[in-house]
Amino acid sequence: KFDGVDPAISSTALSEGNLPNTPLIQSVLRNYNPRRSGDIYVVFDQHCFINDFDGLTVTVTHGSPWNYDNFVPVVFAGGKLTARRVYRPIETVDVASTLSAIVGAKVMMFLVDIPYYIGHPRDIFSFSTLQAGGVFYGGLIAALIAVPYGLAMASLMGLPPVLGLVTSIATAPLTALLGRNPVLIGGTASATVPFIAHAVDKQGISGAAKVCLIAALFMMIFCMLRLGRHIQRIPQPVVAGFSCGIGAMMFLSQLSTMTGVRVGVNRTSNNLLYQSWQVLSNVEDTRMAALVVSALVIAGAFASAYFFPKAPAPMIGVLAAVAASAILGIHEKEVGLLQLALPSFAGMNWNRADLFSMVPAGFGLAVVSSVNLLVTSRIVEHFRGRHKHLKSTDADVELGAYGIANLFAGMFAAPMSVGIPARSLANVRCGGTTRMSNVFHASFIFGFMELGAGAIAHVPIPALAGVTAYLGICLLEWSTWKRLLRMRPVDAFAFLSTAVAVLMVNAVLAVAIGCSFYLARYLIKAGFSNPRIARYKPLHTAE
Repeated sequence: KFDGVDPAISSTALSEGNLPNTPLIQSVLRNYNPRRSGDIYVVFDQHCFINDFDGLTVTVTHGSPWNYDNFVPVVFAGGKLTARRVYRPIETVDVASTLSAIVGAKVMMFLVDIPYYIGHPRDIFSFSTLQAGGVFYGGLIAALIAVPYGLAMASLMGLPPVLGLVTSIATAPLTALLGRNPVLIGGTASATVPFIAHAVDKQGISGAAKVCLIAALFMMIFCMLRLGRHIQRIPQPVVAGFSCGIGAMMFLSQLSTMTGVRVGVNRTSNNLLYQSWQVLSNVEDTRMAALVVSALVIAGAFASAYFFPKAPAPMIGVLAAVAASAILGIHEKEVGLLQLALPSFAGMNWNRADLFSMVPAGFGLAVVSSVNLLVTSRIVEHFRGRHKHLKSTDADVELGAYGIANLFAGMFAAPMSVGIPARSLANVRCGGTTRMSNVFHASFIFGFMELGAGAIAHVPIPALAGVTAYLGICLLEWSTWKRLLRMRPVDAFAFLSTAVAVLMVNAVLAVAIGCSFYLARYLIKAGFSNPRIARYKPLHTAE
């Protein structure tokens, strides 16, 4: 390492986007141009720079990511303005909204720093010929994963199984139009099961509709309060641990289906390690046919990803397993025809008691759904590769988009929709890059339900389990494991504890446990630090 150099980042890493989502990296990405930047992007230490430009000596420069170099104060003066200082980052749109407030003019919504966004239809339907295959296969594989999972989740909640698929059909077009992460695909998630199952137990299907509608309204309130952007404060090791835990959960949750072992697993339990032990303790009952089918999918997907990186690996794995099953005469349980009618609007009566029973439950459901959604969005963002990175304010927009979409789904008593790592990563691995893959995902599910789709009906269930397991393996953050011993102790402990907690408790508590290490570190440093030598780090100022 050279003295005076902070990070030195290769152009390959910048192009692929395989970097932690930190303010420093975001500043470098905004300044990186693949056509003009060199092979290595060098960031100098603070107060260090090259002062000799081919004989021209300079005493100052600009263009560094450090605060003293990019700090630009904005001053409003004159009139009857009251003197005050605002220490927070601002954007150019804040100037327009501030001036409008001073003169008393009405502000257009697109000028206000409130996350309000409606995408133009061309943002959804415009994609190149090269992107068409990835969009199509990404939506198809996501739909294949959604069918058994959505049916199972709705059943656990005590709802008609079809409602688990209605969630995807009702919300996908709205989240594709309003959301900001183009490859994020939502659906019914296990994290929401306890809240909705409790509401169904108390008031039936109308209870599910009530709690989901209340949660959707809270998500919209979170959006207007700009709470989503604070997800960026979660340290990268915690996000990596969350990704690793979700990946392990996806793999372990499919053990029973992949091995064919039938045991009385409590699917509503949060402790997935105990569930996995129940399956593995009966490993002698493994059905080789199911194991072979799922192993063929995983092997085929990895082989495709290695030899043909741009090919839809999960789709090729499924095709390989279906072909091998036909040749070898393997007969396993299949998806079958899904000729199910869409439900009507849910009927409900509100009373004063709902204020004390449903509102707290709806708030809890909204918090769990919001954290799952935004952390999943960050994980998917990490695996997208080369692209224009999302801004912190986009998290607020994502909350609002899913709040509106869930408001519509709740009218059918359909469960909440949150970001699903398996479907989103399958979309990315198949080459999906635009919002249209989310629309295809919903269209395929609708086609499976209304038209039957005979070819899809013959896909073995263990093959879909193999797809989920393959995607779980991809989410295991192998790069983090390789550098685990070189990480700071606080980062290593946060990563490991978050990953384990996802398997043993729930996603929200796992993130809180991971962040607690940084809180403890901050409190310890604050307790031992000398306040007389503490340094003040200025923020962007609007006055």
